Amino acid sequence: FWFRKGKEVIKNPYRELCSGEVLSQMPFQDFSEDIFYVDHRTLRRLNKENYLSKQGTNYMSLWSLGCPFRCSFCGNEKFLENDKKYARLRYPTPEFFVGELKHVLNKYDFIGFIEILDDNFFLIKDEDISRFAELYKKEIGLPFYVPGIFPGTIRDEDILDQLVDAGLRRVRMGIQSGSKKTLEFFVRPTSKKKIVDTANMLISKVPKISPPEFDLIMDIPFEKEEDKKETMDMLDSFQGPFIPL
Repeated sequence: FWFRKGKEVIKNPYRELCSGEVLSQMPFQDFSEDIFYVDHRTLRRLNKENYLSKQGTNYMSLWSLGCPFRCSFCGNEKFLENDKKYARLRYPTPEFFVGELKHVLNKYDFIGFIEILDDNFFLIKDEDISRFAELYKKEIGLPFYVPGIFPGTIRDEDILDQLVDAGLRRVRMGIQSGSKKTLEFFVRPTSKKKIVDTANMLISKVPKISPPEFDLIMDIPFEKEEDKKETMDMLDSFQGPFIPL
């Protein structure tokens, strides 16, 4: 926090980032009806009716924090400028995260879909993802969505299969471009081979999951026709259905 005191500006230092151990000891988010939120300059209670009207039957959450990548179009570059430790992935135990989901479902029994909005879900350790899948299947059992997939970070296809078995029904991966020049400009530490291999791995899970969603950045002013063609040729090489975003 920064404060102005007369003509003086007081700049407090950045707070130490929470470790996974600390995150695992925190209370769950407060979803009591004592909570108010601002909606078009009006204070509203966080009750069932207001939740349904704004969020529908989905629940959005994060398991992990932090990202080692410096993609030039992403705000993470600023986080890393503030504190290099932000690159380290930090997350509570699988038991804690599943406990949070149970806590929310106990209050909002109408929730039917979970969105896990981590920046890089598959940078979580395989053994922790495997344990999460086991607990989630047994204690939650709802369909869920993982939109934060970086090409090449799925180290073991069996882990992906465990998630699908647990209820994974939608996935989303950031491709951005098939042009080597454009990927270098975006500071994307990946290769076209990793993109294609991961895309086809995800596509191979259809129809157990919906056709995977792939993020693309198009109509870039500096790109030439050959750059655009590289992207289109790469998409054309995918071995099944997908949704370009």
